[in-house]
Amino acid sequence: MQLLLFMLLASITASAAGDTNKVVNQWGMTFVAIPSGQFMMGTKDIDEAAMEHPKGDVNLVRDETPPHPVSISAFYMGQTEVTQKQWQDVMNSQPGPEANWQRKDWQQLPVVTVNWHRIQDFINVLNAKDEQYHYRLPTEAEWEYVARDGSGSLRPFDIEQLDEHAWTISNSGDILHPVATRKANGFDIYDLYGNVWEWVNDWYAPDYYTNSAQVDPPGPDKGTRRMRRGGSFHCPVHLVRPGYRAPEIPDKRYSVLGFRLAASPHPVPCTEPWYAFVESKVSTGDGMGHGPDADSAEWKSVVEFKLGIRGTAGIPDPSTDEWCNYIDKQIR
Repeated sequence: MQLLLFMLLASITASAAGDTNKVVNQWGMTFVAIPSGQFMMGTKDIDEAAMEHPKGDVNLVRDETPPHPVSISAFYMGQTEVTQKQWQDVMNSQPGPEANWQRKDWQQLPVVTVNWHRIQDFINVLNAKDEQYHYRLPTEAEWEYVARDGSGSLRPFDIEQLDEHAWTISNSGDILHPVATRKANGFDIYDLYGNVWEWVNDWYAPDYYTNSAQVDPPGPDKGTRRMRRGGSFHCPVHLVRPGYRAPEIPDKRYSVLGFRLAASPHPVPCTEPWYAFVESKVSTGDGMGHGPDADSAEWKSVVEFKLGIRGTAGIPDPSTDEWCNYIDKQIR
């Protein structure tokens, strides 16, 4: 995956000028290459976190424990939340308070009042139009990995420096601010703290950290609430830190809730990552973990059957790279 990221960064024509650590897509969204790494997910000093809370009750932040080691694979993270202009360019709609769209700085405001399901519609449109990247919401673990910025403390900076990094109720005037108007973190990512809450992909379970996967944890298999992270311009400081977890019903929309995207380069056809990608789109197993080996003639036949193209004229010979390229276009 690291080699794939490097090759794509080297070949992409829409890279940020002079910076091979970033790419910019056709909608003007900048993504930063996040290297793989390991961190301690969760809150180490739960008593300190509880002391910041007005009620001082450790049980209110118990779902941030236990802290546990997590490894994250390389991926791309949106440098900012998705803006109103980017949403309008993709979806041709203007969600959220009308006043936000009437402001002089409307184009750079993060889009808000979009629920988790509507964001999936946005992502599906992007994925249908972009042949180089696959877009999604970041996982809760990916978000916290970037937000912690290598720190195991409550925040990767002193609380006295919070105003430099985040718009909160203490410095925002209780209004929404344009993206990237506070300091970036060490990954060169803006606004992970404050301004708007950010939807992430995971379902919520209060005890998930007790049995979480150690490599790229995807979150629980099911639930009733999805996760949001980071706090907002309306939040007091105890809610604005990397470890704080805030579940919400995915149908909910708020004027303080937006999102940022994660992205990964599409795998090259006829490689092991590509076979795994195809399997994620077209399951060839029996639902019990049994199925033909990827790249076998039987597997390719099942893929054609599942796509409804078996026997169709013009399908390349399955033993060739042309077959992989043909299938790749069918499942995008």
